[in-house]
Amino acid sequence: MTTAIGEKLLTPDEFMALKIEHAELVDGKVVETMPTVFDHGELVLIIGAALRRFVQLNRLGRVAAEGSFLTENQQVRAPDVCFISNTDLEGENTGKYVKKAPTLAVEIISQNDTYDEVDGKASEFLRAGCKAVWIVNPRRKNVTVLTPDDGETLYKIGQSIPGGEILPGFELPVSEIFEG
Repeated sequence: MTTAIGEKLLTPDEFMALKIEHAELVDGKVVETMPTVFDHGELVLIIGAALRRFVQLNRLGRVAAEGSFLTENQQVRAPDVCFISNTDLEGENTGKYVKKAPTLAVEIISQNDTYDEVDGKASEFLRAGCKAVWIVNPRRKNVTVLTPDDGETLYKIGQSIPGGEILPGFELPVSEIFEG
């Protein structure tokens, strides 16, 4: 659902001052999203906890659920789970919105999402400087990892998602996400 505040398009700062939850700023308009269902929230927690444990242990940065990030064309987007490296955190005010893309964004396809919407958001993160986007598909029980250089790689149960250059030494078994 798209909600316009009058006919005026909002800036990121005006958007962040609104008292509204479960929304993003797209093309100057507030786009509200449905609250997530329990299964979706559980996947956010499983992935977020695995990332946070590794990131904290190795002091690599910070992990959050639904952190707000500025992407292209002054859009404010909130991935389901995100990691931002210490380098990317320098000079950022995380009490507002981060003025760049996350280092890693995780999008979980929910029952209300279309594949085109999720692919579009993933592409937007990559164009804004995100180093990787994971698209988690609960229906198919797989994860597609998109990177600016390597394209896309599909991971299924029986395989592990590597951290690559972003999270060296990290691996998350796909089975841990869906059978955890």
